[in-house]
Amino acid sequence: NTLLMSATPIQNDMRELFNLVNILKPGFLKSRKKFREQFIVNRYTPKNIEALRDLLNKVMIRHRRSDTLVELPRRVIRNVEIELTEIERNFHNGVIDFCRDTYKKYMEGDIQIGWDKTRVHLIVLILLSLLKQNCSSPQASLSTLRTKMFPRLDGVDKKNCLDLIQLGERITAPSKAIELLKLLKQSDEQAIVYSEYRVTIDLLSELLEEHDFTVTTYHGRLSSREKQQSIERFKNKEAQVFISSESGGQGLNLQFCHRLINFDLPWNPMRIEQRIGRVHRFGQVNDVEIYTMPTKGAIDEYLLYTLTSKVNLFEVVIGELDTILSYMKNNDESFELRIGKIILESKNSAEVEEQLRSISDEFLTAKQELDQDVDQATKILNTIGVGT
Repeated sequence: NTLLMSATPIQNDMRELFNLVNILKPGFLKSRKKFREQFIVNRYTPKNIEALRDLLNKVMIRHRRSDTLVELPRRVIRNVEIELTEIERNFHNGVIDFCRDTYKKYMEGDIQIGWDKTRVHLIVLILLSLLKQNCSSPQASLSTLRTKMFPRLDGVDKKNCLDLIQLGERITAPSKAIELLKLLKQSDEQAIVYSEYRVTIDLLSELLEEHDFTVTTYHGRLSSREKQQSIERFKNKEAQVFISSESGGQGLNLQFCHRLINFDLPWNPMRIEQRIGRVHRFGQVNDVEIYTMPTKGAIDEYLLYTLTSKVNLFEVVIGELDTILSYMKNNDESFELRIGKIILESKNSAEVEEQLRSISDEFLTAKQELDQDVDQATKILNTIGVGT
């Protein structure tokens, strides 16, 4: 057997080296005590290096990043800021206020809406979806308000929900959708547009087709055959725009296209990288243009700051991103849930912005700790001379 060791092993020191080898081949390095006595000066300093090198070379093949790195074109990040109309701003803020009020009443026992408390309250998951949909399109939010919230409420809460629904129904063509239309008209190049929500995908598809764009869609409700047909249409240039849900963020090879638009931004950084990875991969010959569409003064703008200000996570490859996230505090709670709770439990937008900025600081700290561990791991392996 041969040990395959990550280029960024977590907390890598001499003890970790023993653990990794012991997983692959128990007993190969004898006992932990014997290994320590024979080969360790301290956590980061080996001794009896020639004997240790001979042992490790029997089970370990070392590939440096420079040996395996495939040179890819650049990622060019562009932001298209969205200015909401007055009615859109009122609806956007109204959804946030509604979610906070519902959450507070539920947690204090002042409202019963048919969901039992579990480890993560089911109502929190519904409100989390509603907050994310609020960053996508009014139509996506309205779908959840009508089907998930309104039927479960009564009294003044039901009336407030109805008022919010009626306000949202007055928005027919969202500003963000209009800006997407303008962006697509700037180039004849094909483009991939990502949205997490089927309602938003249907809205965009209809709008673009009304303006003479050829569109194909890809989402979880399509059959395998329909999905394949959608990809083939786009690949054969029968469609100018490929509008996809998260199901198109994994497992697809779309490197024949180099324009990607995040119509809404996932609250999970891994999903962002999965989207980008569909086009920024081996075989891509053009610089990849990656667009985001944050709403000024709204949650998605704060989130974009969090993802880019300290460590530009749009530029981080998926393996390294996964490791950075594992170094962060509170990584036992999903990133999406953390953001949702910040919004629900904060008193105002200033408090939301402040707490999201603190997460940005966490990203930076995690990245720095990872870099330190990588440097230390490299020094150890260089000292021993594994694979040389």
